[in-house]
Amino acid sequence: MKVFLVDDDHVSNFLLGSLLNKLDNNLDISTFLSAHEVLEKINSLSEAEYPDVLFVDLSMPIMDGWELLDELAQHQPDFRNKCRVYILSSSIRKADKDRSKAYPLVVDFLQKPANPDEILNALQGDS
Repeated sequence: MKVFLVDDDHVSNFLLGSLLNKLDNNLDISTFLSAHEVLEKINSLSEAEYPDVLFVDLSMPIMDGWELLDELAQHQPDFRNKCRVYILSSSIRKADKDRSKAYPLVVDFLQKPANPDEILNALQGDS
């Protein structure tokens, strides 16, 4: 299973990557420090190479998580059928949770720090 992590915080990527490896040490995990970086990577992939799961932080400089979701929705219409997208954010704003529901790409809005059960459910597609 291929998993992409997008967060401008090295520590957050490290912690989530470590948790993912504990849950399943056979994962192919790629980390990205910007939305632009992951968008370039996704645009370079064929549909068969898309990640199975994408965890996205909302608060990133230059291009935030919302803008990434907008780009993916516009330029990768088949992405939704190939990849489960989860927002993983420290935001506690109800408005952010409500806004996430407007994105068909987004399966669920998860709070940081990552809850192991929620992450396991995301890997299994149980959200």
